[in-house]
Amino acid sequence: MIGLRLITGSDLQVRTKAGLDIVLLEGILVTGFLVVYLVAVAGWSLLPTVGGYLAITVLYGLYYWQVVLPRIETRFDG
Repeated sequence: MIGLRLITGSDLQVRTKAGLDIVLLEGILVTGFLVVYLVAVAGWSLLPTVGGYLAITVLYGLYYWQVVLPRIETRFDG
């Protein structure tokens, strides 16, 4: 993320929509790798682990698109 920030300058600040999108995608990817580790190495059960990951990801995605993005867009409009 630091390299991406250095390349883009101030275009991808966390206060912007693009910056928040990047943070959301990074969180999904990092958590996905954690789930793979927990299932493959730590021996956690596949169905509850992946099911919980997907449920939390979908719920947060809905919250993000329904609550967070409209607040950011109104902040830029007004």
